[in-house]
Amino acid sequence: TVPVARDAAGGLVVSDLPSFAPPPRLAHDAAPALEPLTGSARVEVEDVLTRFFEAFLAGDAAQLEYLVPAGVRIGALAQRHELVALASVGQLGAGDARERTVLATVRARDEATGALYTLRYRLRLVRGDRWYVAAVNQTTPKEG
Repeated sequence: TVPVARDAAGGLVVSDLPSFAPPPRLAHDAAPALEPLTGSARVEVEDVLTRFFEAFLAGDAAQLEYLVPAGVRIGALAQRHELVALASVGQLGAGDARERTVLATVRARDEATGALYTLRYRLRLVRGDRWYVAAVNQTTPKEG
């Protein structure tokens, strides 16, 4: 086991040396139920997610600033990857006209090695004059 903690800003820290321990019990949890996106919402969300992942995976922090709400900072990857495809997008729960949480599956290529990855991200989207990506891979108590 490795002792970890979060600081007040949400950063993760390993606070001591690892130790041996028995394995944890296996959890039994169902996959989250996803609602399909339809109509104009689907087109708008897929558009912003495609542009977001192109910038995020490529390490283009300047382009990310345009895709997140004012006051929000989401860092780009340090090692460049190319977005090959936005494979799927599903909404968690009902969402509303101003905010929704989606799970996006992307295929990405490591530009240094050429390796292909299939990745899944949880994103919180908020609507202003258009859709913005407000958070990546964060959960809140109401989302589980």
